[in-house]
Amino acid sequence: MKRCLVILLFALCSGAILFGKRPPRKPVPPVTQNGVTYSASGDGFEEFVIATDESSKSEVWRVSVYKVPVKPELEVDVQAVFIKQLKLKDGALFVKDEAGRCYRVDLKKRTAQGVRCSGMSEASSSPSSK
Repeated sequence: MKRCLVILLFALCSGAILFGKRPPRKPVPPVTQNGVTYSASGDGFEEFVIATDESSKSEVWRVSVYKVPVKPELEVDVQAVFIKQLKLKDGALFVKDEAGRCYRVDLKKRTAQGVRCSGMSEASSSPSSK
């Protein structure tokens, strides 16, 4: 019985070592408007929106949406916050992160700023708007 318990504990611990404590980024569906596809990218500590020309598949621009300050007293991998949702609305791209914060990316000025999350529910997400 003790042997089984030891093997089980070892298996659980080695899985945490191999895969880390944080699951990988979940896929975020890109959104498209006027021949430009907007997608989420980043490492969880600095997150970007990338604009890609739909016909040439080349990057047109990218903008940093937010940065996550790392607290040295906490494990690094649990501090990452990824973009969770993209939504086009009223000539802007709205971004929601895993922590529930929202940002507005001005597509003309190519700037991002924090905003209230009204209208960013999961159900109203539009993966493609051509």
